[in-house]
Amino acid sequence: MNDEGYLNSREIVERLGIGQSTLFRWVREGRFPKPLRVGYRFSRWRIADVKRWEEEQLTAS
Repeated sequence: MNDEGYLNSREIVERLGIGQSTLFRWVREGRFPKPLRVGYRFSRWRIADVKRWEEEQLTAS
């Protein structure tokens, strides 16, 4: 997957195997990168930020 671009919450939860509520709880708790607001009702995560977070999780365990 290219590091450029964005993922929506559905794509994130599928990628990580978690639920929507878990994703947004992690964001609130600072355990997952905050999304970028794209318009009034939409949020997206930068692919590069998600990949960096995944790498950090692997090195932490």
